Formats: sequence, structure tokens, C-alpha cells
Amino acid sequence: MPPAWLEQRLINALDLTARRSLAWGQDARGAAQDVRERLLGLWPALPLTMVDEAVAWIVGDPEGLTAAPPCAGGRNEPRPATREELTEALSFALRFGADGKPRRTGHEFLASLAAAQLTDHLMRSRFRILREPPVPAHGRGW
Repeated sequence: MPPAWLEQRLINALDLTARRSLAWGQDARGAAQDVRERLLGLWPALPLTMVDEAVAWIVGDPEGLTAAPPCAGGRNEPRPATREELTEALSFALRFGADGKPRRTGHEFLASLAAAQLTDHLMRSRFRILREPPVPAHGRGW
């Protein structure tokens, strides 16, 4: 199942990019890099965590970098989000709507500053925010 935010048109475009890269003799790492560049070219403000999630779903994870190691129970457990991940997520939420379109408020340049202040406040207030592991990539059968 693809990530919920990934539209079918975008999936088709990224899949075509990966297939073309593989057909031209690149390995999975080169195809993943081409898909990453295409996705960032189409949607430059997308957070890198979402880019990695999409690349892992389209190409797979050739080096196993994005999948979290399995925990003792045989399944992946949520882990505490880092300060940088929380700041990036808040900044994205302040700059873009739920549909991924930019908010034109005139304060886009302040989003990263506001996100950093919100993150600092949440950390000082002793909030603990968990991040779930990425969905494991399924074989695409190429």
C-alpha cells in the first residue's frame, strides 16, 4: 500500500523514472537517486522523510537505510522523534496545507523560526512525541 499522500499520477511518474533508470543499466541505488531527484523536482518543499518514504516504496531500499531495525517483539516500535524531525514537520505544516499546496500568507519565511520556537517550547514542557517507523517496502516485481 503506498503512502496516503502519494497520488497515483505521481506514483506512475516515479515508477516510470525508476524503470527507465534500471533499463539504462543503473543499479537500484542509481534508480533510487533518480526517483529522489524527480520527486524533489516535482515537489521541492517535500520533507526529506516523506521523500525517503516514497523512494523506499517505489524502488525498495537497496541498502536498508530507511527501515528501522526490528524490536524484541518482532515488530517495529515507535521511537521518540528527534528535535530536527519535529522542527521539520512543524515547519512543513506551517508552510503547506493538508493538500500539500503552499499557504500564501506572506509569512512563509517565518515558518522555520516559528517551528523552532514551538519545538523548543514542547521540549521545555517535557512533551514526548513518538514517531512510527516507515512502512516496509514491498517488492515491485520488476
